[in-house]
Amino acid sequence: LKSFTKIEVLDGANKYKCSSCGCKTRATKCFSLHRTPYVLQLHLKRFETQWGGHSAKISRHISFPMTLSVEEFMSKGEESTAS
Repeated sequence: LKSFTKIEVLDGANKYKCSSCGCKTRATKCFSLHRTPYVLQLHLKRFETQWGGHSAKISRHISFPMTLSVEEFMSKGEESTAS
């Protein structure tokens, strides 16, 4: 979740295009949770694309607690439904 919700800088060829004036400008974006359900289902990426367009299975072990606190990933001013 930390990697998915970290701030991403849109720069270079990936600059943000203003819908009003059409100018491209440096910007930032990030994902956050606005509301959470009582049961949150996450999909873990099992394959990654490698050089040349081939895909390979990700074999790293992922461990997580049975109860996951998502407070730090919530939109500012929002609270988790599960609280």
